[in-house]
Amino acid sequence: MVRVETQGQWTRGQTLFDDRHLAKTRANAWVALQVDDVNLLAILAEDLKVLVKGAPNK
Repeated sequence: MVRVETQGQWTRGQTLFDDRHLAKTRANAWVALQVDDVNLLAILAEDLKVLVKGAPNK
């Protein structure tokens, strides 16, 4: 079970996960176990270019 804590009860804005080995009713997140690092960086760079182009000028 993955939850993002936003109220500051345990943390503030951090992702928490339940690593106890109890039965869960259903999964609520997907976790990547492998990453194609070359393509990930290329896609991230392209996305950042789009974000920068769309950012308002200061």
